[in-house]
Formats: sequence, structure tokens, C-alpha cells
Amino acid sequence: MRRLVITRRLLLTIGALSAVACGGDSSTGPGDMSAVGSFQLQTVNGSVLPYTVVSLPSPVFKVELLSDLVVIRSDGSYTQTFSTRQTQGTTVTTDTQAVSGTWTQSDGKVTFTPNGGSPSTLARGIVAGDVLTVTVTGAVFVYRRQ
Repeated sequence: MRRLVITRRLLLTIGALSAVACGGDSSTGPGDMSAVGSFQLQTVNGSVLPYTVVSLPSPVFKVELLSDLVVIRSDGSYTQTFSTRQTQGTTVTTDTQAVSGTWTQSDGKVTFTPNGGSPSTLARGIVAGDVLTVTVTGAVFVYRRQ
């Protein structure tokens, strides 16, 4: 039961973190880039997916982030769809979840607020060209416009 709670917290954190990394176009200045569009997670901490969120050796327990797509709309809303794989002992399951909410952009900085979120679930990132980079608790999430 404790692992399920930890896993849910990690996935909510991933959702909030990932949702941030979504912006940019071919402009050169950070203040004039639109974050509207679809963005795919490319790397976490410089490594391609899957990204291991948690891994415990005994008993075997692992959660991996397989994919993450964020769609940013011009009406100020976004939807993020991410897939994970959980290994518990010899049982492997996959899950896809969606998070939606609102977003704002100012001077190249994008802020995402999930529906029902509190100020602690806000996610922020920096837009540079077609890339938005988010660093949270030492993890660097890099998304690219599709």
C-alpha cells in the first residue's frame, strides 16, 4: 500500500513537472515565443526515455516514464498524456494518464497549473527556440515541439 501511495505521488509530480516543458517556436528571443502546440518529452537528465523514476532492489519495484505528450491550446488550456511502466516483483503493468489545466506565458517563462491543483503543483519552465527546459528537484526535463 505504501508503494502505491509513493507511486501516485511520483506520477503526480511527473505530471506537474512534465506539463511545464512545452513551448517555443523558431523565434530567437525568449519573450516573443508562443507556447501553443504539441510537445514531446525527449530526455530526462540527458537520457532518452524510458526514464526510471524509482527503483528498489528488494523486493523488486520500479516505475519508468515511457512517454509524455503535452498539447498547449491558444485558449489557455493544456492536456498532458503520459505513460508509465511499473514493475513489482515479476508483475509488469503499463498505465496511461491524462492531466489537464491552464497555462500562462510571460517573457519566455511558462507556468502550468493542473486542474484542481494547489500552488505547490505549479510547474514552470524556460522557453528557448523549440525547446522548453524544466529543472525540478535536480531532474531536468527537455521537451521539443512536434
